[in-house]
Amino acid sequence: LQPESPCIDTAGTSGPSDDLDGNPRPADVAGLGRDGTGDEYDMGAYEFQLPPPTPTVTPTELPTPTMNPASDINQSGKVDTEDLLLLILDWQKVSGP
Repeated sequence: LQPESPCIDTAGTSGPSDDLDGNPRPADVAGLGRDGTGDEYDMGAYEFQLPPPTPTVTPTELPTPTMNPASDINQSGKVDTEDLLLLILDWQKVSGP
């Protein structure tokens, strides 16, 4: 049914508890049909249903990337190929006795 349908709330007060789509019956929508007590069924096999609400999207801020000082081996303020080379060169060095 469409919102302007004359069939809204024009059937009796008894009938199946679900329409053919499985929607509950009766369903009174304020401002449509007779807009009475809500116990009148819509005429026909389907009960008018309001469309589902449109979800609202709330954007979230992306975290600000931060540098990991432990990766900045030469402490130049940036992690770059020089740090990688230092890591490779010192990979198997052992200190101590």
